[in-house]
Amino acid sequence: IYNTFGENTIIPPRKNASTRSRGSSARAKIVRQIRRTSEKEWKESVGYGKRWHVEIYFSGLKRTMGEVIKANRPDYIVQEIALKVQYYNVLREMTHAY
Repeated sequence: IYNTFGENTIIPPRKNASTRSRGSSARAKIVRQIRRTSEKEWKESVGYGKRWHVEIYFSGLKRTMGEVIKANRPDYIVQEIALKVQYYNVLREMTHAY
């Protein structure tokens, strides 16, 4: 699926992963790349670990603003979401102010 959309996987392989292509040549290529450099360098180069920032933000947004969108029309749905995001950002700034 990743190859279809031109994306790369960023799931780190096991420590004892084989560099031979036994099913996935892309996976073997990643293992070889990690062995050439280091796992830390590989994670930085592919952006591993960035997703959790987004997950935390949306989790807080949904807990604070609720998971329900009450608007029916597409333009009002966009407007409602934009207002919720703006309000949530204001609340976050108020709680982070020192």
